[in-house]
Amino acid sequence: MFDSVLIELKRGMQQPINDQLVMNKVDPKERIDFLNRDFNTSAFSNACEVRSVDVRVGDELYFGIIDIGMRKEQKERCVRAVKAAHRQNFNLKVLTRFKMFERENEIVIIYSETPHDEHVRRLLQ
Repeated sequence: MFDSVLIELKRGMQQPINDQLVMNKVDPKERIDFLNRDFNTSAFSNACEVRSVDVRVGDELYFGIIDIGMRKEQKERCVRAVKAAHRQNFNLKVLTRFKMFERENEIVIIYSETPHDEHVRRLLQ
């Protein structure tokens, strides 16, 4: 799912925007620690695999993807923690909207400080 989100985003952008696209891989441990703090849990620490990237296009568009692979029972603990928060924004000073997607042994979280941009809005639906 991680790769398909990036492909979909690039496909939907015009060439000038694509030329400004900057992707930065993020330390997986940093992301897991953040999610554990934000959702007041330790469940994310049980991840088997974590891939994370921040994407920026100029100064106008910013979003990130966190792809977390784990055993089904651990994934369910993470999903419960996120749903128990009853919110669509991370607990940050900067409004950062997120959307969680589930697959069999995977959670994908897409987040953005620019959720109203048409490209990001499609990803967050």
